[in-house]
Amino acid sequence: MPPSPPRVEGPTAAGALRRVVVVGVASVVAVVAAVLLGADGRRLALTTVGVVLVVAGIGAAATAAAVRRFGDVQLSELARGYTTTTYEMGRWWLGAAPGGPLTVGWVQWDWTGTWILRPSGEVVEPPRPDRDPPGLYPSPRGGGWEVWTGHQWTGYVPRRLQ
Repeated sequence: MPPSPPRVEGPTAAGALRRVVVVGVASVVAVVAAVLLGADGRRLALTTVGVVLVVAGIGAAATAAAVRRFGDVQLSELARGYTTTTYEMGRWWLGAAPGGPLTVGWVQWDWTGTWILRPSGEVVEPPRPDRDPPGLYPSPRGGGWEVWTGHQWTGYVPRRLQ
């Protein structure tokens, strides 16, 4: 862990997370708009159902891409020794974690081992020296690198490292 706060570089996880929310909300609004615009009386025409399904599919794909981008940015920040966003439970990959506390398949995070910064670079909280920061570490199961959340191993190996 760097002894002083690192400089915030590139896109931030905080910004990427905001984009996830915006894309998700826009997707829901687009589906609702497609339903409302295509509604004719009490039933939806088959073409309207098709349009709604296409809009929902595009929205789901866009949201999934935004979530994946958030995860990539989060790992990039952690590799530089800081994070600009924190959460107690969460994940951005598919698959189950191999043990440890889980809530609806999410993993628990502990950010106390890394610099927590605002996107401006202002320090929110310095790291505790007695904690391992979250990030990529050699997997205890072998086979390469795995994400450590500061609390538990995730079983997640980023696709760029597979």
